[in-house]
Amino acid sequence: MSPDLELYDYLYEQCMKLTPQTYDYLPSEKEKGFEYPFIHVGNITENGAMTKTSHSASFSIVIDVWGKKNQRRKVSELADKVYWLGSQVFTTANHRFYAQIDNQQKQILIDNSVPNTVYVRGMVTLKFYLEEEITWQHH
Repeated sequence: MSPDLELYDYLYEQCMKLTPQTYDYLPSEKEKGFEYPFIHVGNITENGAMTKTSHSASFSIVIDVWGKKNQRRKVSELADKVYWLGSQVFTTANHRFYAQIDNQQKQILIDNSVPNTVYVRGMVTLKFYLEEEITWQHH
């Protein structure tokens, strides 16, 4: 499985442990079981490099926490837990990832892009690194 997909799945699973209100899309308020605050595990970007003996890559992923205007404390607390996911070293089925806490970013924003509605958005950008040796197979 590709490293970006394994990283995404791992982070999605970790966010599900924080709240079952975790989505890989922006849900409708009309969805059954929907509640604020919720986590949206968003886009992932990969920047890679290859040498003769290794594959290294960095990955950036944006994870948003959305809440109503009166849920700033809850949004901030949940966004902080997501932020600290960017301080871990972990291994997925096929890859090992690490992060540096000084490369992570968390913002708490007021979003009023929907007319007559105010939301609090915790926007967390996490950066992870991958480095693996390549075993060349000769035929």
